[in-house]
Amino acid sequence: NDAVLSNIIAAIILKKSGISNGENVKVIPLWMTHAILRKVERRQRKIIIPGTISYPGVHALVLSDAKVNWLAMAQNRQPPKEINAHEIFIEASEIILDAVLRLSGGKKLIPNIIELANKGIDSKELFKIVLTKKVYELKSHMNVQDSDIDSSDILKKWLNYNFRLASVNTFTPCNATDAEKLFIKAEVVSYTAKTGEKKDGETEERFCKIEELPEKLDEILNLGSLLINKQRDLIRIAFAIPIPLQDPIYKMQRSLDLLKVAKDSKSLQEGFRTQYLKEKQKFYSVLEKQNKLESYMTKTENSFVPIGYRYHAEINALKEIKKIERQRWPELTDYLDKRDNWHTEQGN
Repeated sequence: NDAVLSNIIAAIILKKSGISNGENVKVIPLWMTHAILRKVERRQRKIIIPGTISYPGVHALVLSDAKVNWLAMAQNRQPPKEINAHEIFIEASEIILDAVLRLSGGKKLIPNIIELANKGIDSKELFKIVLTKKVYELKSHMNVQDSDIDSSDILKKWLNYNFRLASVNTFTPCNATDAEKLFIKAEVVSYTAKTGEKKDGETEERFCKIEELPEKLDEILNLGSLLINKQRDLIRIAFAIPIPLQDPIYKMQRSLDLLKVAKDSKSLQEGFRTQYLKEKQKFYSVLEKQNKLESYMTKTENSFVPIGYRYHAEINALKEIKKIERQRWPELTDYLDKRDNWHTEQGN
């Protein structure tokens, strides 16, 4: 029962922090206790490869482009009861905890959260109060403009970035179809341009593709930061796609260095365009091969490989979780075995 274990962890946190004797367990955020619960469970598993943690539920949601409010999970007073949603909540909790700990001084934020929670700060406001200022320091890294001062928007952008980083990466990449979607999205450049000749005149948002940037250099404001942000976008894509597709993306990213000093040089501008388009063509060539390979593998698996074998890893993971659940409280498990048919035989 995750609720019972969550309360036990909350009591330990309060006692260890010296704030209380652990009787007021409801004040500790659920994402914190469930994240620790998931980490404990993982350490109990015998088969694990360090550094290859996966989040299948979050992975599927991120790649589906579903509009998920991850911030709501960090503010949730009760985890969902539906079993699949509950598993995603636990995955999300661990990602949130790791994201907080990765922040500069992140370890010091956890005691702050615990202290304020114990003082009765509502969970919906607690996350904003502690994290907003720290996350806002990263606004340039997340492409947050100065005008975007709403704390919810800032935290949502930060969480979206961390959920993608945790769930879609080199160890658990997206497929070729999603890789193409990511690249098409990253190819679009949004920039701010002047609408007149006056120094402090009005500006407007305009769009172009990366390969069209040489013609736009004179009208783009803050060219340097725009190029750096676009290079980050391409690096993030490379990190999330199958390995054969990564090299052209990295080379496209490096080609943008030419534009940083190419404003008055037509030769450098053309050099960038030539290099970028060459790697773009190579990317689509490899993408076509990757698509064919994935289609062939899927067709072959569907034809010759039994479902139980195809999903061997996933089924074993569920068995392992069930085994851990039964070992948590052996006396209770034996009692329920005798009184109810609440489970199937162990190992099935």
